[in-house]
Amino acid sequence: MKMEKMDNMEKLIVEFEVEKEVWNKYGIQEKYLLHNKKRIPYKAIVRDDNLLAIVSRKYKLIPNEDVIKIVAKWCDDHDLLYKIFSTDTRVHILCSKDGKGIIVHNSIDATFALRVDLLHKVKDGYAIFRMPNLQTVYRRHTKNILEIVAALPRMLTEIYSRTKEYESWLKKLETKMLTDDFVQSLRDEGLPKKLLKGIVLMNLYRTRPTLRDVYEIISARIWNADVDMRTKCQYFKILNDLMLIEVEWSDIT
Repeated sequence: MKMEKMDNMEKLIVEFEVEKEVWNKYGIQEKYLLHNKKRIPYKAIVRDDNLLAIVSRKYKLIPNEDVIKIVAKWCDDHDLLYKIFSTDTRVHILCSKDGKGIIVHNSIDATFALRVDLLHKVKDGYAIFRMPNLQTVYRRHTKNILEIVAALPRMLTEIYSRTKEYESWLKKLETKMLTDDFVQSLRDEGLPKKLLKGIVLMNLYRTRPTLRDVYEIISARIWNADVDMRTKCQYFKILNDLMLIEVEWSDIT
């Protein structure tokens, strides 16, 4: 290990040895690491000789390509259109019909678990909503790979079947009006100011907007924000959690 100064920043250089390589698919390798010839609890994810991430040895790599194949077939079987957004390490697959559907997330660098959320068209974007009390659609990459992949079509069907419940919840939001307290909650929970622009003024209208109006405006802004999908999902979680305080999921069941 050595340290260097570069542009007034400290740079730490560490060398590892490779104990073994256990994966070679889609140009991806998992290299189990040693340091000073001693086993350490980490491995490197490498594609085409480029380091993508260093993760726990317990991390089970699920290739994005495999997830895409499964989801694409499922969409074809259920007459849904799909669109793929991807980076070097992450994939997000939108599956929808008539503005309703699901979005599937996965990564090969531990930044996203295999996850399925509801998706709903709002204005010029989409809202992402994670179903309460439905943990079967959220899989950390620490389980048996074959079991996880085999369960994915069932997971997709299960969450897609809940789209009507989500619509009912959205309709319940129409019965609640925007309040000063809710505006303050949006501020307090840390949503960026640019996402809330104009919301305070809306609360001064003679006819106050409903929570659904506000939900759709902010959701569209989140969807179109110049941030990565992980950050968008964090913003959606804040927004959805606040809305669920006002209209609980149990109110529609």
